[in-house]
Amino acid sequence: MTDASAASDWLLIETIGESEPLIVAKGLDRQSRKLRNTFRGALMVAAENLVRACVTSGDQQRESVEGAKFGDSAIAIPVHGANKAVVAVHLWIGFEAQPPTTPPEIGVWDWELDVDDIPPRLLMSPAVLRIFGVNEHTVDRSVFGTADFFTRFERLSDIVRMLNLLHISKPGEVNDGTFIARTAESRELKEIRYFQRCVDTDAGRRLRGLSWDITSLTDAKQLQTAVLDTYLVGALAGLQETFGVVADMRYPNALYIIKWLTPHVPGIGHGVSTGQTPGIHPDDWPQIHQWMSAVRDGPVSGLVRARKGGGGYLKMRFSARLLDPAVSDTIGLALIYPDSIETVQD
Repeated sequence: MTDASAASDWLLIETIGESEPLIVAKGLDRQSRKLRNTFRGALMVAAENLVRACVTSGDQQRESVEGAKFGDSAIAIPVHGANKAVVAVHLWIGFEAQPPTTPPEIGVWDWELDVDDIPPRLLMSPAVLRIFGVNEHTVDRSVFGTADFFTRFERLSDIVRMLNLLHISKPGEVNDGTFIARTAESRELKEIRYFQRCVDTDAGRRLRGLSWDITSLTDAKQLQTAVLDTYLVGALAGLQETFGVVADMRYPNALYIIKWLTPHVPGIGHGVSTGQTPGIHPDDWPQIHQWMSAVRDGPVSGLVRARKGGGGYLKMRFSARLLDPAVSDTIGLALIYPDSIETVQD
């Protein structure tokens, strides 16, 4: 990248790790270039100083650039994570007489990976919720579950890929890519680009991600075509008048939901719907463990009790199988039959 092209758009500079700041986007487009390899002379000095000051102070920074051919002004705007720390910086260098437009909104997530025998927990910045089209007034918690995140994903292949990263990522490793999401309120399709870095903290490993909406770069019909398989799954479940979930059996005592393929079972407990807790009746766990073992050899079915919102349990009949044994021996699909659902107290 030359100074001329570098000065024309906002650059998104990742500052999550302890290594040298990395440019991960120019405008909406993917980049992967160290800051020091992008600028020269006065521009390089201004860029490094501004990024450093922005991370340290947490506030927007502005500086004049002397003797730079492609700009006389530099602006740095911090991107705050869910814990308020600066995890990235928007950087613009150009002419003060031609000020920049507003930089793209960046959502930040933070997965807690080192949790013993329970599913990963998630913190999300308000920007992630806005990108996902979630009304902030309906959010009633600050710690989220897997279903809160993955239920917006349209393609199971995107879910499986990113879920796997939660379990194999090591400190210092980075990954990036795109996924297709459907917004909560308008039900629009969006293509989201992300960059993630695994870091070591005093509290254990974290997988921290930056995300931004690149739908404007994508043809709408291409997006619709890309999710036809997912549409088919939902349509088939609807025609059969069943509820469908994808779940992970990785933790034997904490079976958890990754994604609802259909609307939630009416009345099911809040923690169950978000994937944060299985909400299974304590007396049903021995049978659950038998089913989790048997499903590796073929489909299983039976009755199970899940916690009901407001008290009691919902007793329901289900059928389950591994989604694809060649992909994972812990990710399964379950169908729940509405005509079997009844409320029980114990």
